Amino acid sequence: MSSVMSQARLAASYAAAVEVMKERAVSFYGAFRHLPSDRFHAVVAVYAFCRAADDVSDEVTEGAAQSAPMAQKTLDRLEHLIRALHPHEGAKTSDMSDWPWAAALADTLRQFDLPLSPFLAQLDGQRRDIRFEGIRTTDDLLDYARLVAGSVGLMLLPLLAKDKQAASDPSLMKACEDLGIGMQITNILRDVGEDLRLRNRVYLPLALLRGAEITLKELRHLAHHQGKEPPRIPERFIRLWERLADIANPCYKGIEGKLCQFHEHSRLPLLAAARSYRAIADAVRQEGYNCFTTRCYTSDAQRAAILQDAAHTISQLSC
Repeated sequence: MSSVMSQARLAASYAAAVEVMKERAVSFYGAFRHLPSDRFHAVVAVYAFCRAADDVSDEVTEGAAQSAPMAQKTLDRLEHLIRALHPHEGAKTSDMSDWPWAAALADTLRQFDLPLSPFLAQLDGQRRDIRFEGIRTTDDLLDYARLVAGSVGLMLLPLLAKDKQAASDPSLMKACEDLGIGMQITNILRDVGEDLRLRNRVYLPLALLRGAEITLKELRHLAHHQGKEPPRIPERFIRLWERLADIANPCYKGIEGKLCQFHEHSRLPLLAAARSYRAIADAVRQEGYNCFTTRCYTSDAQRAAILQDAAHTISQLSC
């Protein structure tokens, strides 16, 4: 009976993780739901952990600075949880009641022997958000993106690679980490206004802003623009934006030459997701670089075309 109950609880935990992804990441859910069942459920368990960590830091704003110590404690509890669940850390106990997906994550960690370090890097990145003081330089931006998003690429690699040998290939690990970095920079370029309005954060490197003679006051003015017409985006901001887009672009290319090292069912969703995310930059351009009052998306038709093109690329592989 206990074994049956245990399996039922595990199934319920995986179901909770699936609901998190369905609710919070519709495009990723659609991309990866065609993976073999064990790999798909492992992906959603990892996503649930990352979503929980990200939500903690996103809830801390300048207007609610008193919540920062509580947020820090929650991240500390998440670190205790992941260490307790990880098989190489030894058997420890942890309260999983706050996280319905925790049992699923524990099962995933055991099944796929996921490394601990990317999970800890993710939490370190979220801690930076809690005590956010701005991004000083381009190198600082890359380091931040490596923690909060490159770590996700490394978490998912053992679930998407064709075998353990591929998952431990340093060049493939770098390609996956770079993909996460590129996606994070794209997120930042898309969400300049939203990050200012909701979190009072500017992730654009302060050194680049100074060099472009763009003040934080000017960015806030653009983010809070309420006219009927979209705000007029300064040319000097567009040049800065494109400079960062040029940094993100190469990050998307690494996995294209590594597709044969991924599981056959993960190649298409991975390539389509990478190309769709890269296309968000074009969506911002089409809106006249208004990343202040408009959240820019690729259209259904554009995503369908990207998927078709990615499928053609996959069909031409000789693996």
